[in-house]
Amino acid sequence: MNYYVDIKLLSDTEITLGFIWQKVYSQMHLALVEIKDENNTVDVGFSFPLYGEHPFPLGDTLRVLTGSKERLEALDVSKWLNRLDGYAYVGEIKEVPSDIKGYVSFGRKQFKSNTEIRRLAKRYAKRNGISEEEALSNYELTEQKYTKLKDDNQLAFVNMKSLSNGHPMKIFIVKKEVEKEEKGAFSTYGLSNFSTLPCF
Repeated sequence: MNYYVDIKLLSDTEITLGFIWQKVYSQMHLALVEIKDENNTVDVGFSFPLYGEHPFPLGDTLRVLTGSKERLEALDVSKWLNRLDGYAYVGEIKEVPSDIKGYVSFGRKQFKSNTEIRRLAKRYAKRNGISEEEALSNYELTEQKYTKLKDDNQLAFVNMKSLSNGHPMKIFIVKKEVEKEEKGAFSTYGLSNFSTLPCF
């Protein structure tokens, strides 16, 4: 990831930051859907430089990163956000600075039902030669940890509507700081639990 562009979200007394996030993120998701490959992945990642800041957990900046300036030019972020003029300011394409703080991943957390947790635990136990009870315990502890984060409003999210059925949904976003770069693809939400982005 060598180039980036920042999108600054501008709220006011009538339009909340959460509402603007919904509109901006939906448009950027559509932009990535347009360039996805046969695996439904893209070479463009989203970063949230002010993640965790108050009062809004995602901050007010969406950073779009990719490997080349040409890729960002072809993506044409301004075109996708032209209806939000006055609420989203698209900066210039810039090169990632050499003095980064490290690497970070922003992944999506989807909460599982009890039936799904049991099914996953059974499969994990079989693959790893452990008891189903032990695998289930591990899955339940992990799910409880994330559910607590969600319930305590510590896990940032964006409200969206599903493209497939139009139902409202939340995209929960988990930040993880890592020591080394892990190259890879991103989802059409610009997220990955494994691929990293430079932190600056």
